[in-house]
Amino acid sequence: MAGARNQIVLIIAGVLALVFGLLLADVVIDTTTTALTNASIGSYAGASAIGGLVPFIYFTVVILIAIGMMGIGARGLVSK
Repeated sequence: MAGARNQIVLIIAGVLALVFGLLLADVVIDTTTTALTNASIGSYAGASAIGGLVPFIYFTVVILIAIGMMGIGARGLVSK
């Protein structure tokens, strides 16, 4: 019974990681935009391209962590 409880906790933690990660996404996007604007490098193509990758990388990491945690939890429940 304790093993199933741990798997359910992993699934819930994955959902919470996804929710909190998406709630903080607005902060990441605003901070990236502010940093590019304040540094006066937003007009350079390379700097704006790298600045555009920051939110993409953030979303990718949040989704991978959340889906990974939910997948590990679901795998543990299915295998029992």
